[in-house]
Formats: sequence, C-alpha cells, structure tokens
Amino acid sequence: MARSSRVTLDTISRELNLSTSSVSRALRNDPLVHPETRAQVNATAMRMGYQGRSRRGPQVASHQRTIGVLFAASSMTDVKSHSLTMSYLQGLTSEAGPANATLNIHAAEEFGANGVPAEHLDTDIWVLAGQHSSERVARLASVAPVVSFVRAYPGVTHDLVATDDLTGISLLVARLARLGHRRLVWASFDTHSTFVRARLAGFLEGVVSAGLDLSKQTLLGGIIAGENNSDPEPLLEAIREGATAVVAVSDHAAFEIGEMLANAGLSIPDDVSLTGFDAIGEPGRRTVQYTSFDPNFVEMGRSAARLALWRLENPSAASVQLTVRGTVLEGSTIAAPRSAKIPAKRKGRR
Repeated sequence: MARSSRVTLDTISRELNLSTSSVSRALRNDPLVHPETRAQVNATAMRMGYQGRSRRGPQVASHQRTIGVLFAASSMTDVKSHSLTMSYLQGLTSEAGPANATLNIHAAEEFGANGVPAEHLDTDIWVLAGQHSSERVARLASVAPVVSFVRAYPGVTHDLVATDDLTGISLLVARLARLGHRRLVWASFDTHSTFVRARLAGFLEGVVSAGLDLSKQTLLGGIIAGENNSDPEPLLEAIREGATAVVAVSDHAAFEIGEMLANAGLSIPDDVSLTGFDAIGEPGRRTVQYTSFDPNFVEMGRSAARLALWRLENPSAASVQLTVRGTVLEGSTIAAPRSAKIPAKRKGRR
C-alpha cells in the first residue's frame, strides 16, 4: 500500500500532461528541455513530494551539487502561480542543467516559522527569493553559503543578485522630465528594505540629473502600508500644490496609487502620470500597462545559479553583489503634464 502512494515519474507526467521521458529529462535538467518546462516539472515534483528513484546506491556523479531554492511562499502551488517566481526558476534551471547541478525547490512556510528541517541542512548552497526572517537566513548561512534575490540581510554573510534599482528609477524620472514634468512625487511602501532605499536613491539621482529642483519634489515613504492603503491626503495635497507625476516604488504600489487617484476623480495619464517598477502584473486586478522598468527576472535566475556555482568553487571569497540590467517598458500611464483639477480637502478628514 505504501508503494502505491509513492509519487513516481508517471504521477508527475499525468499531472502535467507530459511524457514520462520528458519529465525524467526535465528532472535531470537536460538543456534540450525548454527552461520553462524544466521549471514547471521541478516545482511540481517538489510540491508532490517526489523522492526520486530507488536510493540503493549513488544516483548521481560525486561532483554533482545540490542547490536549494527557498521561496517565501505558503506552498509550491503559490510558487507556480506567480510569474516572478517562475521566471526565477526558468533562469535557474537553464543554468543548473548544463552544470550538472540539482535544484531542490521549497516553499518556506512548509518549513515552519523560522526553521529548516534537518534533512535539508546538508544542501550545498541556498538561493533565497522573497522576504525571509533574519533568523532563518542566519541558520541557513551557518551551514551553507546563501545567495539572495534582491534583499540583503544585515549581519548575515551572503551573496546578492540585485535589480538595477538606481538606474531603473533614474531612467523613469528622466522619461517624465523629457515630457515636461517638473514636480514629481516619490511614493513608496512604509519599509526599510534595501531595494526600497536603492530605488529612492535612483529617484533622487534622476531628479538631479534631469536638472529638476530637488526642493520641489515630494517624498512619501509610507503612502502604502502593508496590504491597506494609507491616507491618500498627502498624495492629493502634493498634486494640489503642483505635482504632475507619481513615481511608484513598484508596480504593486502603482496599482494601489492608481486606485487612490481614481477614487479622487483623477484620470491617468490625463490628470496625473504614474510609473511603476518591476513589470509584475497582479492577477484578478484590472489590467493596466504601466510605464515601468523590467528588471529581467529570468536573467536574474541565471545569474543566481552561476553565482551559486561560483561560490561553491570559491568558498572563502568576499561576498559578491551582481546587478542585472533591465529595460524601461513604455506603457499607457504617462503623458505630457496638464493642470489637474481635484476636489479641495474636506474638512474633518485626515
């Protein structure tokens, strides 16, 4: 009975409607299998608890390395449903296969609050995506090297694959300045994440490089708080005082800000221009093609795999940060400025 419940290659092939041979080659990271297919097969195998073939005797060459990929997600289903995580996986698998490296993919919440199951502590190196607790990262780093996407963890030695935050935001500011915008709003989450600080630096650099008056720009560091909108009044007040464009820290923030502006009767981009960052859509929400910055997440995945393999060959080298170049995406949310007419502040409202 135990044997009948065991997840096999056939089980995975039926789940994905692929041939057994395709699944087998994908799990071996065969470079002839499309990277997206390899990512889907690896993610499904981990979600279903695939344990591989019989463990009698070694199954891989002694030089094969294991890269643990840990996503800040509640389940592997969540990992598979998000375009960002699948892009990371596509890049990781495309580099791991030719290097004869095995990817073990996990969702962090299945490990518990801050821990890591003992059976996973012998992983050669970890690649982390999303925001993890400092306690978990410190535990991982105490037994194996760590490579992190985007987020730096103070007090923990690790390598980093970063988006080109400073250049990306600076290019968006330059694009707005060329259209004639002179007073901008920087709108960000209420967070101290390293990528938020880098993007703020990009905004300030972009303002200075474009020859805009720094004193006339508005910085709203807490316009979005967690999952809920903050008080929109500071944003509306900045527009009343002459701001004609909003530079959001991310596409998610741009979605929230767009709703704030719409609720105030403002049209994008007729009344206010709005830019995002990261080119990540949000399922279930209205589709808007934001002028944004695409960090190239697939290439970030490739870079993380290459960095992980390099780290295994150079364990004592100093920590490394790789910055991946991205591109500006032209959308429908910016235009030349015009005076926006919005309702005056209501008395008694915060």
